[in-house]
Amino acid sequence: MQYTIKAMATDDWERVSHIYQQGIETNLATFQTVCPAWNEFDNSHDKDCRYVILREGCQQWRSF
Repeated sequence: MQYTIKAMATDDWERVSHIYQQGIETNLATFQTVCPAWNEFDNSHDKDCRYVILREGCQQWRSF
């Protein structure tokens, strides 16, 4: 199985926000209670530390 790691881009946000929301619903992944809009996320996370792992679409993401 082959994976690709790439810098997160605006067009990844639809899938990333879905994963983000799933994390919120666990009450374990973040202190956030609402998934932010792209602009809010973009302005509050370091642009040099955002990645998505791809295998047939976005599977995971990380932001530090």
